[in-house]
Amino acid sequence: MLCHRHLILYLDKMRPDTITPKKIHETLIKIKNERNLAPRTVDYLRGYLHRFFEYARKIEEWVRENPVQKVERPKYNNCRTTILDISQQQVFLRNIDDKFIRDAVIFMLFTGLRLGELLKLKKEDFKSAGDFIYFSIQREKVPELTTEFPVVREIPRKIVENI
Repeated sequence: MLCHRHLILYLDKMRPDTITPKKIHETLIKIKNERNLAPRTVDYLRGYLHRFFEYARKIEEWVRENPVQKVERPKYNNCRTTILDISQQQVFLRNIDDKFIRDAVIFMLFTGLRLGELLKLKKEDFKSAGDFIYFSIQREKVPELTTEFPVVREIPRKIVENI
């Protein structure tokens, strides 16, 4: 695992006021190539250097400006969402031994709830209209948005019964 201490190996024992944006850029490229790092990891190292030089500038006054500000961030897709197809979902579910957890995962698959949203559900969140059961929640990422979900399958109904 690469950590910020490894940067010392690449920046030798240079004084902070002698490190240029060009040196930082070259160092990040060298680390990326030698260690076969993902752009996101290189961006993490760049961020660490940025914070170090901000400290050196504001607190210690070792440098007049932060050279990392002139180093372009690597471009990468930060999206880490993986969408499982039906067969992958079936394999995933078959490998969950605990029935209650499997039912909870199925409930999340049918409703699109995040784990935190599922765990916050209370009996008061569920309503019924005849045979129709639904619940409403405030979304985690957009608190001003309230969403209502129908409970349409047998397994989600079992989860509701256990809340």
